[in-house]
Amino acid sequence: MMITEKLQHTAMKCGLALMAAACMTIGASSARAEEYKLPDAAEIATFPREAMQFYANGVKSLDRVDYINAYDNLAKAAQMQPGAVRLNLIAAALALKQGRNRPATEAKNYYETAIACYKNILKQPAVDDEFRRNVANRLKVANDEKNDLAQRDARREAVGGQFVTQYNKELAPKQPNASGKAAAAAAAAAAATIPTPAAGAYLGMATAAGMPGMSPDAAMGQQPAGPMMPNPGGTPGPGGPSTAGGF
Repeated sequence: MMITEKLQHTAMKCGLALMAAACMTIGASSARAEEYKLPDAAEIATFPREAMQFYANGVKSLDRVDYINAYDNLAKAAQMQPGAVRLNLIAAALALKQGRNRPATEAKNYYETAIACYKNILKQPAVDDEFRRNVANRLKVANDEKNDLAQRDARREAVGGQFVTQYNKELAPKQPNASGKAAAAAAAAAAATIPTPAAGAYLGMATAAGMPGMSPDAAMGQQPAGPMMPNPGGTPGPGGPSTAGGF
């Protein structure tokens, strides 16, 4: 089997991968399967050996749905064959796919590759008018997206931030209130440090009957009980002489 027939056979195998890739969006319009249509035998026959090798490796990568290596190989082949319309169209589509999925600092080179490939196609006089208009529109979209990369990343970051904020709001009610639990635990710990007075103990605290520092007896208007003292002039009484005989 000749190499051209082998490549065509491989191209048939990677049909599903190509159709899946064709679903990506280009600007406001949907990409067509035509964007990923492989070169025909006449175009492939013009490839030099080195370009053919890159092309074959690129098609094999597409068959494995490996778009990164597919881009690397097909872009190199397209650089060697600027007049290969289908090859340049596929390389441009893969370049845009990479550029749209990379941050602005990395995406610029991919967009430049796509723009160069589209310009290669538009230089070919044999391209019909409808196809030329289609490619010119793709070129405009690629230029516009390239010039908007910084703003694009800012919009994506803003949308991502809104998503995270909304997600956290929805998740919050399902989580225990950590601050409330901490406050309750602190209050319980503080209460545990207050000693419980023993029966009859004097704490020197204010009560309903007195002021701080007063004993319970003083607070009730009584003198503290003391030892019984002898009373020469009368009967023994608590704390001092009897007043029966005067002062």
